[in-house]
Amino acid sequence: MKRKLNPEQRKHVAGVIDKAAIAYFAVVGYTAWSAGQYLVFAHAILAFVVFEALAVWILKEPEDEH
Repeated sequence: MKRKLNPEQRKHVAGVIDKAAIAYFAVVGYTAWSAGQYLVFAHAILAFVVFEALAVWILKEPEDEH
């Protein structure tokens, strides 16, 4: 049985993912940039983009997928 999220639940989950993405980028990205670890900084940017894409995907209505 497939359970679907209602619009309010989708907004909540997307908001949580958004906040986690910002926090991850703030901690890992800033720390890496300050230490001169530019490869780790690039990883933090990539992770941020992936998390934000996931949040946007979750916000889509199920009928948008057809």
